[in-house]
Amino acid sequence: MRKTGYILLFVGIVIEASSLAAVFTTNQPFHITYGLPMLIVGWRLTRYGKGIHATKRTSEVDSATSKSSAGNDCPSREMPVTSAVADLFSRQLHHVQKMTKRIAKILAGVGIVAGSVVGASVGSSDGKTLFFMISMIGVTAAAVILFVSSFHEKRLRRDLSETTYLRARGPIEIVNIRYGNLLRLSDRAILLDNKPAKAIKGLDWATVDYSRHAKLILAVWDRAGKPVYQFVAS
Repeated sequence: MRKTGYILLFVGIVIEASSLAAVFTTNQPFHITYGLPMLIVGWRLTRYGKGIHATKRTSEVDSATSKSSAGNDCPSREMPVTSAVADLFSRQLHHVQKMTKRIAKILAGVGIVAGSVVGASVGSSDGKTLFFMISMIGVTAAAVILFVSSFHEKRLRRDLSETTYLRARGPIEIVNIRYGNLLRLSDRAILLDNKPAKAIKGLDWATVDYSRHAKLILAVWDRAGKPVYQFVAS
């Protein structure tokens, strides 16, 4: 998670530096670009992208470990994948593939239709150029969606082939990273969707089941063992 933060920081700095360089070369006023959100998210990921105990000094970790042993606090451990959990992985993979293809088709279709309308209204060679450019924007956006989603699908397939998933029991913290949420467990940090984030908001200790590769939150229980969130595949 912290590696992603460092990458976003680097890209954000490059974008903002390029924008600043343009000010001196073209005498245009400086405008804050898309690099700023990347800098903000990148900074928060580098700061909070580790587990709660992992960010402490060694002496503090030893102290926390000795205290948490009595409170049943432990790092993530393996749990056997049941048929119900495997079915969740399978249905989620199918849902992601279905939605990705649908969005890609819509983006490509909108680009081609918009290109055709604009091209027909302009006519001549300029119309053909506009048709090609607008259509390519839609097709490119569709390709990017398919490419990015392929990584998530790959992680879900790996989860589906695993015989175990992970369970963490101990202190938790939800950190807002501006465009999402980060769930900090005892030994690691996980990107969190809005639905589970709302369900477990306010908890400072929980038992969390999640998948090994896609980091899919399967279920969450509070300190008393009461279920507060259960993943339901679409």
